[in-house]
Amino acid sequence: MGKAFANFNKILQIICNVLLILMTVIVTYVVFMRYVMNATPVWGEEMVRMFLVWMTFLGASLGLRDETHIRLNAIDGILSPTMRKVMDWFAVIVLFLFSLFMVIEGTKMTILSMGSRMPGLGIETAWLVAVFPLSGLLNMIQLIHKGGQIK
Repeated sequence: MGKAFANFNKILQIICNVLLILMTVIVTYVVFMRYVMNATPVWGEEMVRMFLVWMTFLGASLGLRDETHIRLNAIDGILSPTMRKVMDWFAVIVLFLFSLFMVIEGTKMTILSMGSRMPGLGIETAWLVAVFPLSGLLNMIQLIHKGGQIK
């Protein structure tokens, strides 16, 4: 499980890195086209927005792995080890339930958005919002792994 989980996170990190590189290239291209060539591509800003949303939500899963999310750890020093463990489990359970909510409601939202199109790209809006249930699922995987590591 350890090697498979590490590979899973490495692939997720690569996807986020590629999205960041693509956003940088596209923004540079759009700025060049707008100010030098005086011909702004209609798809540029919308594609960057979509990539940013995807990178943010996929990166949130990596944030769970690395514990880089906002956390109130000022009280960790005054809690007993048993109480700290209880608080860790509480956090995992609450985050898991929220991630499950993201999967359920994100799936509904994706289905609802299948009829509308993003005007600049000409693709269905579902491609933008599909990241919500996917991110919820990825978060749940991270949290199951994290739950197995609570000592």
